[in-house]
Amino acid sequence: MKRILVFLLLLGCLTACRHGPKEPWPIDETCDYFRVSTGGKLGTVLVTVEFDPEAELDRFFVFVEEGWHAELIQEMEVEAWSMYHSSDVMDANFDGYMDFTYQFLQTKNAGMSRLWLWDEETEQFVEEPEYANISNPSVDQKTQTISGILTHTNAGDKTETFHRWEDGRLVCFRQEEITYPDENGKQEKIIYERVNGELVEVSREPIVMLG
Repeated sequence: MKRILVFLLLLGCLTACRHGPKEPWPIDETCDYFRVSTGGKLGTVLVTVEFDPEAELDRFFVFVEEGWHAELIQEMEVEAWSMYHSSDVMDANFDGYMDFTYQFLQTKNAGMSRLWLWDEETEQFVEEPEYANISNPSVDQKTQTISGILTHTNAGDKTETFHRWEDGRLVCFRQEEITYPDENGKQEKIIYERVNGELVEVSREPIVMLG
């Protein structure tokens, strides 16, 4: 009975959002869904997202689908100010199981997303909070790192960050900064590296302008 009621609730949500669960496009401005092939025992799970503009929250519901039935296995909610209908599925922590990201902010120069990692032992998604601090994140499966870049102005000043996993936590191990031009138009490249758990400046060099 519980599984049937959950399915009816899911069906009602999808019907209210006008599109069926098999269609691959966003549902509407307050409702979204996607699937994650976890690579674990549960296989593929359905994730629905409901944006509550009054509470400024994204609410996530994770279901296991079995034919016409769907069993709710997890609920999550996070702060959000708009719905961007931008999700991505990847193995972000390189453990062989698939995770997902969902965008929560977009500015002129930065796109920010949250990351949920699949925990095969608990069969739940667990958020990794540091990922939300990475601007325009890019996951590199070859180097097993996650990089980010934030362009500050049109003058070429920017900040690039490089993260890796240490003891199950995502940490920034390197940061490269191009400074804003001074009154003489000169810029510097500053490099920071992780030492004893903190980023410290290891080099500062002027940028040579070509031409």
